[in-house]
Amino acid sequence: MTHKTILHAAILAALACLMPAADAEDDVAETAQPADDTAPSWTLTPVEVTATRGAYTTPTTSAATRPHTPLTEVPQSVQVITSTLLQEQDRRTLGEALVNVSGITPTRSDENLFIPPIVRGFPAEVYLAR
Repeated sequence: MTHKTILHAAILAALACLMPAADAEDDVAETAQPADDTAPSWTLTPVEVTATRGAYTTPTTSAATRPHTPLTEVPQSVQVITSTLLQEQDRRTLGEALVNVSGITPTRSDENLFIPPIVRGFPAEVYLAR
């Protein structure tokens, strides 16, 4: 037997194994019965939720820009970490707080030396230099 003949025989055997499964699927669809109209139904009582809005955000910033500018008007990426979020997550160090910021890899707390966080692939000191 040649290599092609063995390959063709294996493909035919695999297809033959799949045929009973495809036929069984049709049988299940034919034997399915419509839902009974007398089945019990339940109605849930309404739940009213009241809370304050905007606990994790601030509408304006003076840290990213000089005047109090709405964040939607700032032409750069600004991410705000509020004190409410830090308190609820029990964040106590800068590295723990930076976990919430996308694009920043914080330093590990077990490192003995101060290594600045990585901001979009570069050390944070690159952004802090003036």
